Amino acid sequence: KPRSFYEQAGVTLIHGTSVSAVNANAHTVTTDRFGTIRYGKLLLATGCVLRRLTVPGSDLHGIFYLRTLADSDALKNEARPGRTAVVMGGSFIGMELASGFAQKGLKTTLLHRGSAVFDKLGSPEASTFFARHYTERGVLLRMEEEAAAFAPHPSGDGSLEIRMTRGDTLRADIVAVGIGVTPDTSFLQGSGITVENGVIVNEYLEASVPDVYAAGDIAHFFDPLYERHRRIEHWDTAIQHGKIAGANMAGKREAYDQVSYFFSDVFDLSFEYFGDAAETDQIILRGLFEEASVTVFYLRDRVVRAAFTMGRPKERAALVRLLKSRHRFADPAVLADSSRSLGSHLDTAG
Repeated sequence: KPRSFYEQAGVTLIHGTSVSAVNANAHTVTTDRFGTIRYGKLLLATGCVLRRLTVPGSDLHGIFYLRTLADSDALKNEARPGRTAVVMGGSFIGMELASGFAQKGLKTTLLHRGSAVFDKLGSPEASTFFARHYTERGVLLRMEEEAAAFAPHPSGDGSLEIRMTRGDTLRADIVAVGIGVTPDTSFLQGSGITVENGVIVNEYLEASVPDVYAAGDIAHFFDPLYERHRRIEHWDTAIQHGKIAGANMAGKREAYDQVSYFFSDVFDLSFEYFGDAAETDQIILRGLFEEASVTVFYLRDRVVRAAFTMGRPKERAALVRLLKSRHRFADPAVLADSSRSLGSHLDTAG
């Protein structure tokens, strides 16, 4: 938005400024350029900072991260057909980067320290399917692999030599790193605000001290649907958090009760993941991965707690209803029957 948008809304916008400290008792924040600012209500929405490589040579030119628009532009400028790319990380960012490079005509290798791609999905069938899909499109997958060091390639052409933990070497024009992030909370030391894998907040996004709230990646929030604290790194959660935190700071009392989700587009595939599969004890497949039309249900005590879905957009709304309902199935195997709509299970349950 232009600056005039904020001015008309009564918002004072200060760019290029960092907060070095928060004093919750005095209701103040200390900045690097504008001194101390007093607050009535405070929203912490600083997001996360990148995990960066720490091995020798990890500061060399040609190693890229993806966090800002400038990062994206730099990668796009370097990703030219015929070049060689190495991607580090086998989760969402890494898999999306590898897909993008391969589709632009780069010879692409993906390194992942885990034993299977998309292993966070907790579905061996999904990992096997995606591994085959990527391999068939020219991406070389190297599992349980990490880079031990980087150096300029002896050819002097500007490419990098990557020494692997297993002893062999790779050559790359581009190294793209997607190894995760950590909550940006260092400025909260000594503030009195409880921090544990992010800022601890309740279902109303209130922190451990009065008048302080947190939203987005930084918020380790209590999720009423799962009855435990969670932290989610996704823009949709940040948007929903922002709406609720803003309303509560303005005097409402609204709990976060959304079904969290992720989505991704890789090659010719689009998929979504709803809920949280942690501590589930049963997996049921509906449809076939081979047809790129499948839903994977993750259950605990016969209750659907999470779902991965691909190629079945008409089931999306019913999936959300199913997760929010906490419906306990007498026989969860009925979920595998694609001839019966997901909504009918809830209709039957009343």
